[in-house]
Amino acid sequence: MQLLPTEEEIVELLRETGALRTGNFVYPDGSYTDEYLGLTLVMSYYKNANILSVA
Repeated sequence: MQLLPTEEEIVELLRETGALRTGNFVYPDGSYTDEYLGLTLVMSYYKNANILSVA
């Protein structure tokens, strides 16, 4: 990984940590989506937070 991660590297990191999930999700306002981003899952590790802070 270089200084600035590529989009593919970021998506891979999000999927590896379980932060990017696919399925059927319902938001509190009633809208639906097929992807969910739980950013706190990936940001709870210093190395991952460091990588994403420059992206």
